[in-house]
Amino acid sequence: LALRIQNIIFSLLFLLVIGLLAYVGKTYHKRFDITQSQRNSLSEPMQTLLKKLDKPLDITAYVPEDAIVKNDLKLLIEKYRVHHSDIKLEFVNPDTNPTRAQEDGIAYSGQLLLKYGDKKETINSVDEQNVLNVLQRLSREKVRIVVILEGHGEASPFEDKSNGISKLSEVLEKKGFSLQPHNILRTQSIPDNASFVIIAAPKKDYLEAEVELISKY
Repeated sequence: LALRIQNIIFSLLFLLVIGLLAYVGKTYHKRFDITQSQRNSLSEPMQTLLKKLDKPLDITAYVPEDAIVKNDLKLLIEKYRVHHSDIKLEFVNPDTNPTRAQEDGIAYSGQLLLKYGDKKETINSVDEQNVLNVLQRLSREKVRIVVILEGHGEASPFEDKSNGISKLSEVLEKKGFSLQPHNILRTQSIPDNASFVIIAAPKKDYLEAEVELISKY
């Protein structure tokens, strides 16, 4: 009799544990990436940006009907949905729907259209850094201006040279900043809406009045 009672209690406890595990598995979802270097996870900047998005993100992939890349894109978008659930992925065949492809500015098969709010942009690659740059531009409410001072022999980011300042300007533009050259001696001011000012290794000293304007800014 004691053995039977023990077996009954064990069975009841076993069923209770199974029920609790099923409830927890259905209620709480948590992903863990145990791969080396966490290659199946998004970077911290991307995760942070996705969590800040407060609007739906629509992604349209212009690929052929039998494209092998479809499954890879679905798996990739699932990684994004972990941090922003309101993401819609749509596949459009540019061969059978050329009118829509033209309206969306698609030049060739394989391009993707990202739409966030009333802004949209096409991309040629789903490389994470590329997507991050595009999402940063789309999520900004207004254009962010960067003033680059000139007139004192400063290094120019607008010259086609492979130097540090030209690479900096390239990165800033990809991030959605608008670069503007500015001569404060001529204008006697710095725009109030400038996100920041770049002074790139001037070869001549700034005048006292110019220094005051920079300090005031």
